[in-house]
Amino acid sequence: MTRATTRSCASSAVKLTAIVLFGALVGLSVPIWASEITKSESDPRNYRALVLDNGMQVVLVSDPTTDKASASLSVDIGSGANPPERAGLAHFLEHMLFLGTEKYPEPGEYKDFISRHGGSDNAYTAFDETNYFFEIKAGHLEAGMDRFAQFFIAPRFNPEYVERERQVVHSEYLGQRTSDHRRSYAAAQQVMNPAHPSAGFSVGNLQTLADRPGSNIRDELIAFYERYYSANLMALSVVGREPLEVLEQWVRASFSQVRNNNAEGLRVDVPLYLAGTLPAQLDVTPERESFSLAFTFPVASVREYWRAKPAAHLAHLLGHEGDTSLLAELKKRGWAQGLSAGASDHENSAALSVNIQLTPAGAKHTDDIAKLLFQSIAIIRRDGVQRWLFDENARLAAIDFKYSEKPSPSALARRLASAQHEFPQDQLLRAPYAYDEWRPDLIEQLLNSMRPDNVLVTRVVPGLDTDRKAKWYDTPFRVRKLDPATVQAWAAVGADNLAGSNTALAIPAKNPFIPMVLQMRVGTKTGIPQILQSKPGYQLWHAQQDEFALPKADFFVSLRSPIANDTPSHSLLTSLYIRLVNDQLEAFAYAADLAGLSFSLYTHSRGLSLRISGYDDRQAVLLKRILKVLVAVKIDPQRFSIMKEETKRGLENARRDQPYRRAMARLREVLVQHNWTQAEHLGVIDALSAPQLVQFIPRLLSSVDVVALAHGNLDAAGASDMGKMVYDTVVAPAKNITVDRARVLKLKRGDRLAMDINAEHPESALVAYLQAADKSVLSRAQSALAAQILSSPFFDVLRTEKKLGYVVFANAYPVLDSAAMVFIVQSPVADALSLQHEVDAFLAGYEPQLAKTSGAEFEQHKAALIAQVMEAEPQLSERSLRFWNEIDRGNFAFDSRDKLARAIRDLSFDALQDFYRQVLVGKNRRAITMRVHGRSTPTVTSTIAAHEQAVTAAWARSNRIFMD
Repeated sequence: MTRATTRSCASSAVKLTAIVLFGALVGLSVPIWASEITKSESDPRNYRALVLDNGMQVVLVSDPTTDKASASLSVDIGSGANPPERAGLAHFLEHMLFLGTEKYPEPGEYKDFISRHGGSDNAYTAFDETNYFFEIKAGHLEAGMDRFAQFFIAPRFNPEYVERERQVVHSEYLGQRTSDHRRSYAAAQQVMNPAHPSAGFSVGNLQTLADRPGSNIRDELIAFYERYYSANLMALSVVGREPLEVLEQWVRASFSQVRNNNAEGLRVDVPLYLAGTLPAQLDVTPERESFSLAFTFPVASVREYWRAKPAAHLAHLLGHEGDTSLLAELKKRGWAQGLSAGASDHENSAALSVNIQLTPAGAKHTDDIAKLLFQSIAIIRRDGVQRWLFDENARLAAIDFKYSEKPSPSALARRLASAQHEFPQDQLLRAPYAYDEWRPDLIEQLLNSMRPDNVLVTRVVPGLDTDRKAKWYDTPFRVRKLDPATVQAWAAVGADNLAGSNTALAIPAKNPFIPMVLQMRVGTKTGIPQILQSKPGYQLWHAQQDEFALPKADFFVSLRSPIANDTPSHSLLTSLYIRLVNDQLEAFAYAADLAGLSFSLYTHSRGLSLRISGYDDRQAVLLKRILKVLVAVKIDPQRFSIMKEETKRGLENARRDQPYRRAMARLREVLVQHNWTQAEHLGVIDALSAPQLVQFIPRLLSSVDVVALAHGNLDAAGASDMGKMVYDTVVAPAKNITVDRARVLKLKRGDRLAMDINAEHPESALVAYLQAADKSVLSRAQSALAAQILSSPFFDVLRTEKKLGYVVFANAYPVLDSAAMVFIVQSPVADALSLQHEVDAFLAGYEPQLAKTSGAEFEQHKAALIAQVMEAEPQLSERSLRFWNEIDRGNFAFDSRDKLARAIRDLSFDALQDFYRQVLVGKNRRAITMRVHGRSTPTVTSTIAAHEQAVTAAWARSNRIFMD
């Protein structure tokens, strides 16, 4: 992924895409007390680190301004600790802890409490960590923590729910069986040492978690819990608005009862690969039409040297995307579309990897690509172990730390809980940004392991010869030792002697985008955007704000054209145009991205949008280059062909999405005007050519309607200068017009439309879309409040009680402000028609329950929803996006959320019941049902294609009424 960046506190502060092979880092030893946590100059929050008497590490964060509070508890044990005969046990345990405790025995009580107070909750199981977390309206943190703590004090492990949740875990497993990431990893595990925990099946299913003679799974869950869920292996973080002293009091009251069994964490004393396994090549056949090539080098662990970051140094150089990078060379030859480099570092299982997203042509040049990679490594060995490169990354990291943006309470809590297993408590915030020690010896040590005789080469390409299938995921694969002559040829490649090639490979030049002036600008601050410039076909909105106290800004441009999306062909040509612009800008913009200045250029229903974000110091320089390429992009026939084929593969591969995702995509295609279907796009894409695009671009830009927004640390003069660039380059040469916003299909009273879709997936899915009568604020308030009330019981009944599947949720679903709700279920045990019956039965059966809602409960739900709607934006980018969306919908008072909050506040219980009767269960309800039939329902496959086409034709282009 060539434009992904990991600048946050959770990973290296240099640009790299981590290739996560085996999970999160194994914990380091940490002190039991840290008197002060080093924080950024721009961070206004207060922190305290402590250790409870039971040995649990704790970090407290006091933020008086937060609307939401959060807690996260990380256990230093994950799937790597699964007993060999019980694959998935750690993951199954994670599920079970949500289903009732001795103090709160009802399985849905915890989730219902969190939901009723405007929160959310979740958990994940990694190789060496299990993390549980929740977020809640700030005033309810203490009660939330009391319930949360009981997970780790006295869970019930109710036998009835053990059996039910096994089915849910199995559904989660089945839903992932078509994921090429999971399938490829399953094949890679076949090369690993079978005795290494990384080679194990982590998810679990009905088979691995079944009761066996003399072995009851509930007993094993309890034994695993009692062995590893010990306070000395736990790290807790809490974020709240209360003072630190109060937070500490609450934590001690809730978590001091967690037992300390002085448990020993996971220790791995076997190598990841057995001697003689490498060098090897692993060939994998993907489920989708995808092409990739990975080089994995086992290395000695350097996890203790987080102050030196030797692996990040190498990942930065190998993953660079500038003009002299490996990726640039591969793209020039038409062999690759993206490249990432990263490290995975655990006990006895550290590795450095380079992962390349190939083109079909590149899949035929594995040997040539390998030679270019080893030439790059040789160049790094010769020129890349230099102090100035380390110092440049250190400077960028220091800037990022100093001006780090405020994360959400939940993100901060999760980060701090996990980090306590990795870093000393006083360095939890700073450690990922720390470049304190220049250790060229460690870099050399890693480079010495990046040899052709110490590599696993993994090809994921359709049609490869395979001779085995990986267990659990049935991934076709083949493993063979690399030919000695090939290894010798790769080893002979040096920095200057790649035979028959005039490559431009070199280490990157000094970054010209490192900010020079970072300061808050003087100017008139505005609460909401004001029009700064207005001309025919053009508006520039501006809001200078210093509330976030960061030298950053967002600059948006929306270019609307009447032909950008008026036909399937034009829709594709617009997309290909933007792909080629991004492609041409990539090498230039990469340095800016490293320096905290990024851009995104993308299509939308009316044309295209540009967003520039980050430090304001060099935004004008980046904008000038983007506009230059935008109006004079070079249409290289080879690059056009590559982009076209990649687009086509994406359209075809979408057919293999998880069933509920496929249903949601089809629903939006049906609902939104000019949202062309995959079939419509696939029907015209082969006929598109580079000359057609050359002719199309001037037409696209000849009639435009442009709107821009400058927000943040940009004064009026700076915003005007940037706006003038846009006007002079794009607007002035064009005809000025108005392009109307897309509209949403308006269903008639009593419409009950259905679409059947065949899925190349083992599971079926049902998406029930229930539309309100209009786009009014009242209707949006009613649907949002109904979702707030229904989401928890819908989950409890269909997932926990009915055991229908892992994917179960109910949400409000406003499309372009058109109010509606969706009810979604994906199941391995029920067909789509049965799921439709279950959703209808739930809605009919819950109406009497809704009528029993007390006034206090109703007001709780309203308060929770209002808190969500009005939640303060912790980051500048979130505020910018809200303003931008308001401009798009034409609400220049910028008060949509205020209106919605007022409508929720004024909503009566009688009005909500009326909404329920009319919209969700009434005979005149307006409904679209998307039924996705998995491979488990073969009886419908013969009629699906014709039925889908007929329904699409009936809905799509004629006799449709749209919302005003």
